[in-house]
Amino acid sequence: MSGTGGGISLFPTGRKDMNVAADRSRSLQAWLWAMVIAPFVPWYTFPFPMALFIAAGVVAFPTALISGTQPAFGLVAFGALSFVGVVWIITAFLTFLSSRRGEWQKALWFALTNLVCGVTVLGTSLVGTGFGPVEPFGYLTPLAFLSLAALPAAYMIAGRWLQDLANRSGPIADRAARSRLLVLGVGYAVVFVTSFAAVVLSAAGAIQRLPVPHFYYEEQLIRESASVTFAIVSIVSLAAFVTLAWLLLRPRTAGPRTA
Repeated sequence: MSGTGGGISLFPTGRKDMNVAADRSRSLQAWLWAMVIAPFVPWYTFPFPMALFIAAGVVAFPTALISGTQPAFGLVAFGALSFVGVVWIITAFLTFLSSRRGEWQKALWFALTNLVCGVTVLGTSLVGTGFGPVEPFGYLTPLAFLSLAALPAAYMIAGRWLQDLANRSGPIADRAARSRLLVLGVGYAVVFVTSFAAVVLSAAGAIQRLPVPHFYYEEQLIRESASVTFAIVSIVSLAAFVTLAWLLLRPRTAGPRTA
């Protein structure tokens, strides 16, 4: 495998190793391209990309802030989610560029940030549109799940960063970094899944308690309130994850290498 300056291309010696390296390089490039295009594909049953909704949110937020017609809690969630969407788009391009340059440390942090931003936007969209037998993904198209492309990309980038770390600092540093990454990833996944399930079940219970018959907008009010709650919880956990990932991946002075 190439060092930090080798970009995505690898330089193995054997023919078999060359084929394996080429396959891995192509796979990583495919996932990186998926990350880049994820915000620009139609997420809903009407042909508008999520990037358009994010841009509209950024433009509308100052007006909503000045008018003061929205509840403060919802306004904070709206503004924070718009910011997360912008970061999601930017970090996809930064991951791609950093990977092309072989800057695996930067690429991994950008990929992890992109992943948690993407799942935050996706989870909020699922909670806000609701689930049902006709539209099991809450009126989202399968293309919306391209937001998860950062997961395999981050895994592949992590492998390259860890190998560089092992080459520089030895296997002990490599094993320690692997353990910290695993704890960080599993911890975030547990928090995300738990909060998502709790909010969805709470919203479903509230909808079930509505009188029969009732208007559809009453269900939507419950879903919108649930999406605001989920967005706030997700953004707090996102901020903690990104900060911890930065602390884990920040450059350290190389100590003596242990064989």
